Amino acid sequence: MQIKYCFLVLFFATTIRCFGQTKPTVADAITGMDSILGKNEPQPSILIVGSFHFGYYNLDAHKVEEDEQVDVLSPARQKEMQELVDYISLYKPTKIAVESGPITGYILRNYEGWIKGERELGRSEREQIGFRLMKQFNLDTVYGVDAWPVMFDLYDSKDSLVMRPVFDSIYNEWDFRSDDSLSQLYSDYYDYDDQLTLDMSLLEYFKYMNNQYVLNVGNGSYLTGDFTLGTYE
Repeated sequence: MQIKYCFLVLFFATTIRCFGQTKPTVADAITGMDSILGKNEPQPSILIVGSFHFGYYNLDAHKVEEDEQVDVLSPARQKEMQELVDYISLYKPTKIAVESGPITGYILRNYEGWIKGERELGRSEREQIGFRLMKQFNLDTVYGVDAWPVMFDLYDSKDSLVMRPVFDSIYNEWDFRSDDSLSQLYSDYYDYDDQLTLDMSLLEYFKYMNNQYVLNVGNGSYLTGDFTLGTYE
């Protein structure tokens, strides 16, 4: 709170000097704030592309049966993959970040092996989409931006003997087998979504799943079922 208080004091002092006897409006104040923080400078734009896991690791509560999985390595899907990458490439990325931990050396080694012709592209979206874009735009690195929840850090901390029983008790019933009506609706929706991946082209499905309305529906699942257990989860 002390840092915020000092900042506000400095900000208003600066504003008063700029406007003299004229009291600044809210718009004036925001403009002054942005000027101090450099917000008026050109800002980088970011394109976030949501994807399903092409490798179907089935680590989530919802599992996709093998006969409902998209084979992204099939010739037909590879053609669709290039169409998808061509569409994304219209953004002309200068940096690429993927769902991975901060240590991405193994990803870059796979990329270098592919560029040298020593291996084929793997099934994952990191390679099928990320590697193709890296090659097209001559990028030499990829950034990992995934992170574990704070709970996991505490679970393995130096105080883990104290923390683990607490977390185990909190998450005791968190098995994602809730049978409430909203959870059942989402279960039906996930089955429907699995079918869509089979019926739609990759480009059209990616447009669908990254639609803001569809994203909002997906985020709604975090307000149902096991996510509402107890008080602190």
